[in-house]
Amino acid sequence: AVRPGIGGDFFNYNHFAAWMDVARRHPNVLVYCYTKSINYWVDFMEREEIPHNMEINGSEGGRYDSLLTEYGLKTAKVVFHPAEAVALGLEVDHNEMHAIRPGPSFALLIHGTQSKGSDAAAAIKQLKLEGIEYAYR
Repeated sequence: AVRPGIGGDFFNYNHFAAWMDVARRHPNVLVYCYTKSINYWVDFMEREEIPHNMEINGSEGGRYDSLLTEYGLKTAKVVFHPAEAVALGLEVDHNEMHAIRPGPSFALLIHGTQSKGSDAAAAIKQLKLEGIEYAYR
């Protein structure tokens, strides 16, 4: 499996289109991604141009979140604690398997570097205190 944009999202429409082309040219390679560029996704979806081997996961928190609901798209919601995921009825993806495979929306535990003093930083501190694994490798 190949994941474009590990450290970020698609730069623009052409970048998104290029990855659709990569997936189309390599039908035996699974390409998966997270994106807030839901408008690009919807455009390709409406034209039926999403390759069969491309698994897209909407990342909440962008300006096009309403399209996630409108089109019933698969999303990844970042949560601060596993209990939050349970309350939302979402499974936590610990190893990218939910992201790679077709299926329902899912949760990711807060991860990465967070701003000192932020709620996210406090959540990571709490996860550490409880011995809950939250990093993704």
